[in-house]
Amino acid sequence: MVWGDKGKDSLDVVREFLTEFGGRTPTRGEVQKIGAHLEEIESRVVRLRKLAPAYRRVDLSKDIRVLLRILRSKSGGLRSAASFL
Repeated sequence: MVWGDKGKDSLDVVREFLTEFGGRTPTRGEVQKIGAHLEEIESRVVRLRKLAPAYRRVDLSKDIRVLLRILRSKSGGLRSAASFL
C-alpha cells in the first residue's frame, strides 16, 4: 500500500499505518513511505512545547518514537522495535 496524504491529516495517515501492521514491526522501507508525516507530527509537538510552560510535558507516543528511530536508523531496523505495538 502506498501511503499518501489523500487529503488526510498526518495524524490520520500515521494512525492508519499503525493499524495496518497489527503487531508486526514495519520495515524501514515501509516507514519511509510515511516519513514526512512522522516528521510533521514531531515538528508539531516541538512547536507546541515552545508555546507555554504547560505544554513542555507533551510528548510523542512510544509507537511514533519507535517509527522515527526506524526511519532514522542507518541499519534499516531496530532490535528494540520487536516490541512494536
